[in-house]
Amino acid sequence: AVAARDDAMSRTVPGIGGLGVGRAAPGESGGRLGSPRLWHAVHIGDVDAVKELVASGGCTARMRDASEHSVLWHAIAFEHAAIANHMLDEFPPGSAEGVDLEETHHRRGDSLLHLLCQGKSFGSDMAVVFKRVATAAPPSLFQHKNHHGLTFLQIAAASLNFWVLTFVLRNFPSLAKGLICMRENAPMKNLADAIPRPAPPRMSTAESFPEHFQVAELLQEDDSGIVPYADVAFDVGVDPQGRAACRFLAHRVIIVSHSPVLFEELGKLPLAELPREKIRAAVVRINPKISQEVWRSVLQFMYTGAINIAFGDDVEKVVELLRACVLYKLPKPIAEFAQSCLYTLLPRAPPQVALQVFSLCLRSEDRAADADAFRCAREASAYILLRSAHSLFEGAQAGEVCKLLERAVQSAEHAVFNPVAPAPAPPEEHVGRD
Repeated sequence: AVAARDDAMSRTVPGIGGLGVGRAAPGESGGRLGSPRLWHAVHIGDVDAVKELVASGGCTARMRDASEHSVLWHAIAFEHAAIANHMLDEFPPGSAEGVDLEETHHRRGDSLLHLLCQGKSFGSDMAVVFKRVATAAPPSLFQHKNHHGLTFLQIAAASLNFWVLTFVLRNFPSLAKGLICMRENAPMKNLADAIPRPAPPRMSTAESFPEHFQVAELLQEDDSGIVPYADVAFDVGVDPQGRAACRFLAHRVIIVSHSPVLFEELGKLPLAELPREKIRAAVVRINPKISQEVWRSVLQFMYTGAINIAFGDDVEKVVELLRACVLYKLPKPIAEFAQSCLYTLLPRAPPQVALQVFSLCLRSEDRAADADAFRCAREASAYILLRSAHSLFEGAQAGEVCKLLERAVQSAEHAVFNPVAPAPAPPEEHVGRD
């Protein structure tokens, strides 16, 4: 009984605690408090009874129970979406007799947006209520903190309410960015704390070509200085004058077997006379953000099947390698190698590097077949973006920030509901009897 009296919510139940329902407080009229029948109907979700009381004047938006909460507040608290929607329909926000969207809990300081994000079950019906309240609410309500110092978006993030996060990012970019960049109330950091840490990558075994299959020797110049049978020229890197820094020669049959993107591109390019190289070849300009050192390693992999990379501790070079894997759809072993390196390097790198990696992974997601090819890099970089969003995006445009973070939230949601399966245990060794 004592606990019931201390609970402001219980004071709305007829006959329990405090002033009770239907009994006026000193200086109040009974009409403002409403009847026991009204509050009982609200508590049990009897929408027909509430509609009848609204029609007869026995329920208004201004009525408060003994705990000073409205019908709309309790409809949301008890997750009766039909009653909440009826109150919003009959008493539109902003009208003379409309619901008060700035109502707060006197003890906890929660707003209606906080209350909506605290529901035990947030389904499509409550999402409609949230949408209506958020759309009609004054901008100041978005910044409101409860007595624990939390905004509603922090509560949504900590409770993994991905719908609310996505809705706010998509529909209120300016307000959302203001919330995101609150250093002491960073909702994206709350989300990062609530989701599992990114899973470590799995590595496929890259098998070198057999010794008798020595295609790498085709890259060696013969006695006349010509690379035998070369019919592709890759222009790579950027020199101080903005031109390609170097040119690598290669063989179409080798290249197209490793990259469907280059297969398609080479099919469209004509052969050109290259006097210096003394061959006719298709000239391919490699993305300028990929350096000579990185593309040389890619070619070595294509010609040997072995990953022999000396820059595994250089995060900038590894990002270039990932860029090559994404843009040219390079084979799985080298893509996994790049992601394995980044899994270790990204936590120690500035968050701007994670932003580069995540942006690259988004390009791969635009191709449905590659959606999971870069999952490790995507989730690792998204995790860092979420943790550092409050400082990383302070000077960025709200629209671009929210579009990017919406994708990061989607990545987190995918990680939560589609966890990476644990690696299979190695087979047990059975020792035979003598």
